[in-house]
Amino acid sequence: MKCSHVVLAFLGGAVVGGALGILFAPQSGKETREDIRDFVEDEIGQAKKFVNKNVTKAKKAVARGRRVVEKEIAGAKTAVRHEIDALTR
Repeated sequence: MKCSHVVLAFLGGAVVGGALGILFAPQSGKETREDIRDFVEDEIGQAKKFVNKNVTKAKKAVARGRRVVEKEIAGAKTAVRHEIDALTR
């Protein structure tokens, strides 16, 4: 529990410090809002790239998995047919 209080205190301090930094920045509110908007747009762009990259990787992994499963199913069907043929002879 003590560690979680320290983490919460740190995060709270970071938020308060960030807010105070914005409030007391030596630039106009308009410039600050533009800086924040630019930062958010950059972060959203990075997040979209990350998501797209990982969606592509996931789709490739699913396709590989599907091929492996289909191959194993085909092999199992063949083995069952051979067993059935052997039993009916």
